[in-house]
Amino acid sequence: MAFDQLTLHAPTEQIGGPSRLCRIRKSITAISEANSGREVGPPGSLISGENKQQITLRLDSDVLDFFKNTGARYQSRINAVLREYMKAHRNNA
Repeated sequence: MAFDQLTLHAPTEQIGGPSRLCRIRKSITAISEANSGREVGPPGSLISGENKQQITLRLDSDVLDFFKNTGARYQSRINAVLREYMKAHRNNA
């Protein structure tokens, strides 16, 4: 399933409106295309293991399915997407 076929379930008012949602989709699509056909390296290559924290995170089932269908290390890809979002919006916060 392509990312553009996914529906985000949060109301747009909660995430900053349609233009912000569009930027999020473009960021995730770019990351997905950049990583297409290759594995994300070991977790330590993205962020030191010292900085990792185990948490419980509730995701919509279609979002989780999308990342799981990308293969092994899907959690690292979710982390990479969240990191790119953080970088893109750090100055906007």
